[in-house]
Order: sequence, then C-alpha cells, then structure tokens
Amino acid sequence: MKKVILLSWLAVLATFSTTLYAVPIIHDTRYNVELVTSIPGSALHAMDFDSSGRLYISSYNDGNVYRVSSPTSGLQTASLFSSGYGFANGLTITDDDQLFVSNGLGNVYRIFNDGTSALFSSGYSYPTEIASYNNDLFIANSGDGTISRIDATTGASTPFLSSFSAPNGPYGISISSDGTLYFTDHLTGTAYSSNQSGTVDIIGSFSAFGVGYTGSYNSEVFISDILTQEISRVDAQGNISLFASGFAGNSNPPFNGPHDIVFDGQGAIYISDADSVWRVTAVPEPSTLLLLITGLVGLGLLKTNRCIGHDVNWQRRNR
Repeated sequence: MKKVILLSWLAVLATFSTTLYAVPIIHDTRYNVELVTSIPGSALHAMDFDSSGRLYISSYNDGNVYRVSSPTSGLQTASLFSSGYGFANGLTITDDDQLFVSNGLGNVYRIFNDGTSALFSSGYSYPTEIASYNNDLFIANSGDGTISRIDATTGASTPFLSSFSAPNGPYGISISSDGTLYFTDHLTGTAYSSNQSGTVDIIGSFSAFGVGYTGSYNSEVFISDILTQEISRVDAQGNISLFASGFAGNSNPPFNGPHDIVFDGQGAIYISDADSVWRVTAVPEPSTLLLLITGLVGLGLLKTNRCIGHDVNWQRRNR
C-alpha cells in the first residue's frame, strides 16, 4: 500500500513539475510577492489589463490566451479565453479595450469579447511583442531587426525603427503614458528607449540572449532577463538596480522566466514566469490607530516599570 501511495504522489509531482519553481525574491523590502495563478503546460509570456481590471495572458507553448477575472488578491483560477495562436508571445489591449495578439508566425490577431478572433495584420518577421499607444500598435520584429507601427483601425503597417540585431533582435516593447517606447535587443542584451519621433537612446546593457520584456510605470522601467533569472529596475535618473531574482530562468524551455511585467494602476506589479504569474504589492503601512495603540501600550509599560521600580525602592528603604 505504501508503494502505491508513493507512486501516486510521484505522478502528481510529475504532472505539476512545471509549477514547482521557488517563490521569487523581491530585493526591495517595501514589497511582498505572492502567486496569482498557475497554468500547468503553458508558457506564459505577454500580459495586459482591460478597463474592467481583468488580466489577459498569452501562452507561447499552447497558443492560448487566458484570462484572470479578479487578479488583485489571493490565488486565482485562469480561464481559457481564446485559442489558436501558435507561439503566442505578444499581447496588448488598447484604450478602447481592443485585444490584439501577435505570434511567432508573423501574424497579428484581433480577439473579440466572446473569444473569437480574426486575422488583423500579417507578414512580420518573427514578432516577439506588441504594444499600443493611442490608435497605433507597435510590434517588435526580432527576425529582421525592426519595429513596425500598425494602425489599430485599418491594420496598415509602416516602418518605425530599424538596424537592430537580426535575427534575435527587438523584444519586449512597453509604452509609457507619454508615448515613450521601451524595448530590448535580445542578441546584444541592450535596452533602449525611443520617443514617438523615432529618436533612440540606450538605457543600459544586460545579458546577451537573456534580456527580454520591459514594463514601465511612474517614470521607472523594469527589464526581465531569463539568463540571470532577474528583473532590474531603472529609475528616472537612469540608475539600474536589482529588483527581483529567483525566477524560472532558461533551464527548461519553453518554460522560461521571468517574462512580461505589467501594472494594474493601483500600485501592484504582475510578472509572468514560466507557467505562473506573480503579484508584487507594497507592504502595508502601519495605520495611525495602530501606531497610537502601540504608543499607548509602550507608555503604559513604561509607567508600570517606573511604578514597580518605585515600589521596590520604597520597600528597600522601609525594611
């Protein structure tokens, strides 16, 4: 009987082996990390939020798009929302809640509210990520070293940036509220920024063949790296620091991580990692009432100690 039970547990462990990664380490003590969801057999890459706060995630391994309806607290179940996008690695939601997915086969699909989809634009060179700003989509073509701009209404494409590495070039686009693009060059490990006019600046150097997705929020940029298993943070002054480590890394393709970094607008950070999504939130500040109570308790203890000391001294004097 013991042997049968042991074999059963081994089968369970084998089934969920891709979810048994260690919890990442957040190097900023002001933040906590917890698991949002895990989807065995997937390889989660790009993410984005719709206007209702639902989180959508693309899976490179199975070509699916998953949705988490209430991602802001606790462990959640991800539901299959749409499928049929081989090597899905890019996902973005526009300001008017249009959902687009790019895949490694060079296609961009628009996914409708019921999960059905239609081919929206095609002919891209192994795209790795898609991002939106106003009425434009920007797609990173790692195959030919370019970034294209796509009209989100018509699907018409025009060149935006070029002359990056080919193959294994542009990767992981994110766009800030002022229209600044952040992206990486996978081959060289260099991270860049560009304004809407196409003026490019270097942010910093990271691991060649490791650097991947970017995420930007409140003048800070976050950059993932599957070789070091880390996420770096770049502040408004350009200073680079280690933000998180201990992700899946690149030891079990395609279950690599970390990948995309997105923000819910309420201060929480979401990170896709192999077949899991992690939530990073600020450690709650002690409430004013708690501080007041703590202070009163401390004052009471101080007075008690003084009284005890006074009584002891009185007893000594009056023996």
